[in-house]
Amino acid sequence: MTTISTTRTMGSAVNTIEASALESLEEVNHRLKDGGITFHLSDVKGPVMDQLKRSHFLEELTGKVPLPNMMLCTASIPGWRSARSRRRDPVR
Repeated sequence: MTTISTTRTMGSAVNTIEASALESLEEVNHRLKDGGITFHLSDVKGPVMDQLKRSHFLEELTGKVPLPNMMLCTASIPGWRSARSRRRDPVR
């Protein structure tokens, strides 16, 4: 059985964040934390990051923000292998 200890959300398509979306992110972070899972964000745009900095969300975030791209984000996950490397060296 595989245990998940880290998850990430990419924000590259997000240009702004409203109060209800921020509350949802906070709830996701709390639920993942309760389950022992670290929550990272990646590709957060400047205006969204500014909004996050004005809230208390970043203080409570269990993971890192902003991770600049998918490669860095997934590289932070222990045991993660890209689909490309799995094709060359399948897990048996």
